[in-house]
Amino acid sequence: MTQERIIGGGVVVFGALLLLVVIPAHVTSMPGSPTDPGLFPKMAAWIFIALGLAQVALARETADAGIGLVELGRLALVTVILAATGYAMEHYGHIPAMTGLMIASVLLVYERRWQWIAVTVLLFPIGCWSLFEIVLERPLP
Repeated sequence: MTQERIIGGGVVVFGALLLLVVIPAHVTSMPGSPTDPGLFPKMAAWIFIALGLAQVALARETADAGIGLVELGRLALVTVILAATGYAMEHYGHIPAMTGLMIASVLLVYERRWQWIAVTVLLFPIGCWSLFEIVLERPLP
């Protein structure tokens, strides 16, 4: 079994965990409402499941040596950044926290094209906030 299939299986399990445990426990649903608060988290969970299954089905056999310390360090860094974003979102609001997350994301993927950096860092957090707060009238933390 390749690492890609193992990771894909983990993504499927994560999506199922979100769908069956986390979302029902933490999101108050209003079925039938066009702006149901559970809609976007459920869609994200189904996307995780679909993409995980695709990765399991389409994975190729490789002679990969495994996960090294650099990859584990980057994974630990991403975990710390996500935890810090969750904390910042509760204390400082959506836009500052998500802007910080987007800056960290751009740095972690070594993006150098200023157009993509501007869209990612400036427009993505504001666009998400506008979608939920203005269009859907659902408050973000």
